[in-house]
Amino acid sequence: MCEELLPGFYKINIPLPNSSLKYLNSYIVLGSTRFLIIDTGLNRPECLNQFLKALNTLNLDLNQADFFITHAHSDHDGLLGHLAKPSSKVYLNEKEIPSFNPDEKQKRRKIRHEFYLSNGYPEEEYQLAIKII
Repeated sequence: MCEELLPGFYKINIPLPNSSLKYLNSYIVLGSTRFLIIDTGLNRPECLNQFLKALNTLNLDLNQADFFITHAHSDHDGLLGHLAKPSSKVYLNEKEIPSFNPDEKQKRRKIRHEFYLSNGYPEEEYQLAIKII
């Protein structure tokens, strides 16, 4: 669903599968030559499909997109790698920059994996929960 809240300001409901939150609010702010996407949703096919559907509805070209990520959580930045183009600028909090470093991400994944397993989360369920496109 893509809803115009104000002229040139749109809200997109990006689904959050298997979450009681149901969806993430992503926003698009139109400019004169470019547009800004605020948060992207999870790296899952249903999220990407919803996003692309909204962009198509608004007749927007991702080559004119910039991104503002409110914080480094997978439901806010998960599709960044699919949506950002070489021409895109990505804005985020300076303290969050290390979390986009592949080595730092791998370290955090390992810590999270060990935490879940040590608290009785079955390995098969964990792998299913983190499955990405």
